[in-house]
Amino acid sequence: MKLPKRSRSGLAFNLTPLIDIVFNIMIFFLLTAHFTRSAESEAVDLPLATQISEEADAARRLVITVHEDGTLHLAGQPATVASVETALVELLEGDRKVQVQIRSDKDVPYGTVEPLLLMCAKHGVQDVGFKVFEAAE
Repeated sequence: MKLPKRSRSGLAFNLTPLIDIVFNIMIFFLLTAHFTRSAESEAVDLPLATQISEEADAARRLVITVHEDGTLHLAGQPATVASVETALVELLEGDRKVQVQIRSDKDVPYGTVEPLLLMCAKHGVQDVGFKVFEAAE
């Protein structure tokens, strides 16, 4: 007994390109989230501030973490002032609009942070900020 053939009516969509695009977008967002978390994952007791400003998202940002003992970390890796300056110069090569964020422990003396500020001024970085917690009024 021979089965009758079904007639193909209507359109058939190929979903393979759509699935490829969705997977690429998922990978992009997963990698972006990973790099964002790794840049700020170090535990630092940030100081309190009564006035804070909303920061604009900068495409080119350098996050420097200063721990209580005075050690510097750049992107989760131990660093020195010279290596931070090298990273800043490399970041400044393409575009002069770079944002530097300093995440410093509240007990770090100013003398530890001062070389970072002087380095930013030396290279013409105008957007330098400190990460803080907002104090309750």
